[in-house]
Amino acid sequence: MILLIHGAGAGSWEWGIWQRVFAAEGLATLALHLQPASTGLAHTRYEDYLLQVERAIAKHQPSVVIGASLGGLLAAEALALNPSGANLVLVAPAGNRHSQCVPLREKSWSEISTMTKPSYKNVPPNDIKRWANDPQLARTARAVPDADAASVWFAHSRWRDEGLNVLATAQLGRHFEWRVRWCLMLAAALDTDVSNENLAQWAARDGMLYWLIPDASHAGLLLGDFAAVLAQRVIAAIKLTTLQLKPEFFSRFDRKHHENGSFHRL
Repeated sequence: MILLIHGAGAGSWEWGIWQRVFAAEGLATLALHLQPASTGLAHTRYEDYLLQVERAIAKHQPSVVIGASLGGLLAAEALALNPSGANLVLVAPAGNRHSQCVPLREKSWSEISTMTKPSYKNVPPNDIKRWANDPQLARTARAVPDADAASVWFAHSRWRDEGLNVLATAQLGRHFEWRVRWCLMLAAALDTDVSNENLAQWAARDGMLYWLIPDASHAGLLLGDFAAVLAQRVIAAIKLTTLQLKPEFFSRFDRKHHENGSFHRL
């Protein structure tokens, strides 16, 4: 089973295109819908979402965890706390300058679980980032320029507000080590929310496969015109890894751009 973690201001709905592609390939998915704290969205902390992801991993034992934006950071850290051996796909994850990927054979879980975590002090007071019920559809259109009008409206009508403390904590970066067998990082060339330079450095430092997708926006990786094709390629990469297929499985890809981590076309 593949566990999907959505980004800030979104919900499980943003995985709709990818889920249809995965279902067509016979792959079961579960899209987690993160819930605010019982005390309200303004009082929701990053750790509230992290606990939900941890519990989902522990309960469902997915073979692959895929997280987008904030969900990518949550997925990476949750796998540090739940050493399930799942593979990891990060879709334009929220920036993280402090992580380090630890191969399964190098450290025991007891060593990792006792590491010191930093305290996140300079986060803003309780507040909310307003995204829901935005009267200007044009803002969503600018945010997802690679999506058609129907997809823009679909997303615009579903954005939700987010706790500002959650966003600030993610932007500060988290300090953790996680154990994975395989990591794939997807970055969007038109991303204005996440630094591709930081993502490339993170991927290189932690030994991830890195794909830079041209003409794609941050949310467009899931909602844009080429989201379905991208999902198919992620499936191919997962199968190549988990089933140990030969590299010829990528025969439909542009081999040159597959090898250097970018695609000149989808």
